[in-house]
Amino acid sequence: MQLATHETLLDFGTQALFDPMGFENEQWMHLDSAGYDNASYGLRLRPIDVQKFGMLFLNNGCWSGQQLIWNEW
Repeated sequence: MQLATHETLLDFGTQALFDPMGFENEQWMHLDSAGYDNASYGLRLRPIDVQKFGMLFLNNGCWSGQQLIWNEW
């Protein structure tokens, strides 16, 4: 992911999801030996922000009138 976007996974997630959804204090806790965010674990979120993912799913990827992820995804 980082090679394709030229930004960290956390930076991409912040732009694409976390900021538009009003997340606060998100952190990616683990990097691999090459310095990349480990996508399989390490994302630290507040419980209220995790709940927002559920709402995003229930709304078919739409948050506050903005389509953040594909409906089919």
